[in-house]
Amino acid sequence: NSFVNVIGRVAAPGKILYNSGFSYEDYIEVAGGFSNRADKDEAVIVKQKGERYLASDQKVKLEPGDTILVPEEPESKTKFMDILTTTLTITAQIVTVVGVIFTLSK
Repeated sequence: NSFVNVIGRVAAPGKILYNSGFSYEDYIEVAGGFSNRADKDEAVIVKQKGERYLASDQKVKLEPGDTILVPEEPESKTKFMDILTTTLTITAQIVTVVGVIFTLSK
């Protein structure tokens, strides 16, 4: 087996020809990069014998037959970021309106 399998939340999952000079980020880039809602911090390398390692662990060397799994970001993380973004947008708009009203009243 001379391939590394990239699966999960990447743009084009599939088998990529093994290259000894590639890091896990290089394989993900060849697979089209992280897709929407990819949990980049939780990407794992699954060895042929079943051992699992965080992909960001620099001690793990990729070998032919390994699998890189990019999981989906949990729903709760997405909702929190959506709420935070909306709250900050509304707050900025309110501050702008109050500033305009204050300026016009002088």
